Amino acid sequence: LLALPLLAATAGYPRGFIVNSGSFLPPWNEWVHYGVYFGFGLMLHGQQAVLFAQFQRRWGLFAALGLGFYLLSGLVTQRHGPMLLGAYSFHCAAWLWAFASIGLALRFLQSRHRVLGYLAESAYWVYLVHFPFTILFGALLYQLPLPALLKIAINITATTLVCLGSYQLFVRHTWISQLLNGKRHPRPRRDLPGAAGGLA
Repeated sequence: LLALPLLAATAGYPRGFIVNSGSFLPPWNEWVHYGVYFGFGLMLHGQQAVLFAQFQRRWGLFAALGLGFYLLSGLVTQRHGPMLLGAYSFHCAAWLWAFASIGLALRFLQSRHRVLGYLAESAYWVYLVHFPFTILFGALLYQLPLPALLKIAINITATTLVCLGSYQLFVRHTWISQLLNGKRHPRPRRDLPGAAGGLA
C-alpha cells in the first residue's frame, strides 16, 4: 500500500523511476514521492511503541522480502519487462529495507553508541552541504590518471572529512545545531593545568 502512491508519482518517468527536476518549486510528482516518506515518518513518530516492536521482531523477514523485490525489479528492468512492475517492486524493496534497518538497529543497538550517535547528529548538516564538495572534488580528480573506483573512494573520503570537520567546527556547538537537531552541544571544558589542584 505504501508503494502505490510512489508508483503513481513515478509512473510517467522513464521506467517508472523518479528523476529530480532540481527546480525551486518541484512538480507534484516529487511532492508526492518524498511527501509519502515524510508523512509515514511523522505517523511512525506517534506510533513507535506498536510499529517499532513489529520492525524489531520481523526485521529478518522484511530484509528477505526486500531482497526478493529488489531482485525482481532488476530482472524486470534488464529484460525490458512491464515498466510499472519493475518500479513497483523497487518501491516495495525500499520500504521493506527501511523497516528492516529500523528493526535491526532496535535489535542490536539498544544502547547509545558514541560514534553512531555523533554520525546521526551530524547527518542533517552533512546532507545539506555535501553536494558542492562532491562536485568540487570530482572536478579536481577528473583529469588525474587514476582508476575510476579510486577516484570515487577519494571523493567520498574527502567529502566526508570536510563535511564532518565543518560540522564539528561550525555547527555542533552553535545555534545551527539547535536549529537542525533541537540540541546544542556544550563545548568541552579546557581547564588549565593545575587549575583543579589550585581550586582544591
